[in-house]
Amino acid sequence: IGASKAVTIGAAGAAAIAGEAAGGNGGDTSVGTLCIGKGGTGGSGAAANALNTGDGGAGGVAGTGDVAGVGPNGASGTSGGTINTVSGRGGEGANTQFGKGGLGAAASNDGSAASGYGSGGGGGASRSSGGTSAGGAGAAGLVIVTEFIS
Repeated sequence: IGASKAVTIGAAGAAAIAGEAAGGNGGDTSVGTLCIGKGGTGGSGAAANALNTGDGGAGGVAGTGDVAGVGPNGASGTSGGTINTVSGRGGEGANTQFGKGGLGAAASNDGSAASGYGSGGGGGASRSSGGTSAGGAGAAGLVIVTEFIS
């Protein structure tokens, strides 16, 4: 890979500040210009009193390098019933081989933060009498460099 390359670890997507806002997008992770892994999108929140649930975010688009796959999408939320006691669930955040995505919320709660490198935050949920809920934060990226000397 040469004498020296700057390694940049993409920042985790920030949790939504409040309300039905989506969680922040993950930052790009790179080793110089040799390879770049693109960050995924934040999970969505849920509107108030709408029997509404947020979805997990989309995986990152293809980056550059020898292996340039895309991340998986988070799961879709499920809608609740038309009465106050039935609640949907926010979508689960995307998992990676390095960790689990955040759990989707139940009732009228915010989605959970991701718990492993490169995984997505969970979507929020709101039932008929509930307020808005925010999407959970995604996790930071990871770089693993294996260099073979011949």
